Amino acid sequence: MHAERGSAAVELALLLPVLLLAALVAIPVVLRIQEANRLDEAVGAALRYATKAAPNAVADPGMTCPDPRRRRSASEVQTFLADASGGIVSAAQVGVVVRSASGIETPDPCRGVPGSTVTVTVDWVNEVGTIGELVNGVARLVGSGDVITTSTRQLTALGVLE
Repeated sequence: MHAERGSAAVELALLLPVLLLAALVAIPVVLRIQEANRLDEAVGAALRYATKAAPNAVADPGMTCPDPRRRRSASEVQTFLADASGGIVSAAQVGVVVRSASGIETPDPCRGVPGSTVTVTVDWVNEVGTIGELVNGVARLVGSGDVITTSTRQLTALGVLE
């Protein structure tokens, strides 16, 4: 009976570091996946926001938008996406382009006509983070290279103005 207890303790001692390392690798990967999903949802919401006219809106005399239904401006779409992402990206990382059927481009949805395509683009730099640095440090100790690296993604969504 005592020999079995001793072997279980040895097995635990051998297996525990491997399990902890697996958990340390899994945590930043799962966090990255969650951020990517949140950003995908935010880009889709920003596209819907950009393509729809504001309900019951009137033309803003302070704006130069000719649309009496008052479409959102590019800066409003950029701010909306930054807010919807929960701080993953800033408004400066968001691009908005409207292209009419005749090929004329404008950066402002409020200048688009119904049927124009709207492109919302966001450049996202996914940092390694503290846990990722810890995992990379452990990986370097055992003779491996970096397991988790910084990545850059560009997300683009296309829609049509109503």
